[in-house]
Amino acid sequence: MDSREIELIEKQTPRDPLLRELYRKHKELDRRLQKFGKKPFLTSAEEREERELKKLKLAQKDRMMKILKKH
Repeated sequence: MDSREIELIEKQTPRDPLLRELYRKHKELDRRLQKFGKKPFLTSAEEREERELKKLKLAQKDRMMKILKKH
């Protein structure tokens, strides 16, 4: 997400509990993905988990963007 999107989300989270929860989960997924990025190589299981986390993170972002369009 770019800084403009983050700013918009952070402005709306106090008023929107669903957006707040989605943003929290999105940040958690990002934190977990960063751990994979620090490894020199990934096992097959880690590669699968990384792909799944990326899909989930993108889905969270899509849901947040839909909510922001309503505001």
